Amino acid sequence: MQAVAATPGGWKGVAGSLADQFAKIYNVVKEREDRQHKAGIVKAYSAMTDDERVEYFTKVVQDRHDNLIKGDFEGDSLDTSDDCLQEQTKIAELLAEPIPGVDFTAEDFVKHVFALQAVEFEHLVSAHSFKVLQGRALGVVRSTTTTDKYYADLVETIRNSTVDPKNGSYIPHMNDTWCKLNWVRYGASSIVHHTAAARRELLFHHASLKGVKASATLFYKLQPLSSSLDYRTPYTFRKSY
Repeated sequence: MQAVAATPGGWKGVAGSLADQFAKIYNVVKEREDRQHKAGIVKAYSAMTDDERVEYFTKVVQDRHDNLIKGDFEGDSLDTSDDCLQEQTKIAELLAEPIPGVDFTAEDFVKHVFALQAVEFEHLVSAHSFKVLQGRALGVVRSTTTTDKYYADLVETIRNSTVDPKNGSYIPHMNDTWCKLNWVRYGASSIVHHTAAARRELLFHHASLKGVKASATLFYKLQPLSSSLDYRTPYTFRKSY
């Protein structure tokens, strides 16, 4: 965090440089998707039936998770062609490329943010019902959002992100696309709220995008208090002090 503070513009400057680098990475991903659609390897998302979308994107959810754990960001194990291998090599080069004014790479960011989140939310992939819900959510977003808009929104979540400098916690910018993609994580939750005046339970079941953002914001704001907790064992009662 001292290095971030010394960077011109602070975290805003770092986030902008990171976002620019991820924009380059996502350009390669967009080229791959375009090639797959034109070659008939993957059917156009909007042309898929509901069942086809759920089946395909559930596989994508599992594949992305497995690749992230292995350190292979935006890997596509479902496409075994030489073209895909070349595209993944380009992505790996961009991940390892030095970023001007930043003392870490996009690969470091993936490892300490995205891969860590994949471990924390392991149960949302190992539990088939949750994995299917994530696949359904991703399928709806991809079939109703243009490719350029989708990836621009992913870049925006980084560019407009914030950090808690005292705890070193990263908080993504929660635009509508981010909220739709993360509905399974935060859209069906409840929070018991104790104050000196009252005790109440806040329900976010079937939450709107606003509700998802509210629940996720609370999660990220309180995350430093729970940093020592074992997130690999869900559904157990935990306290943060």
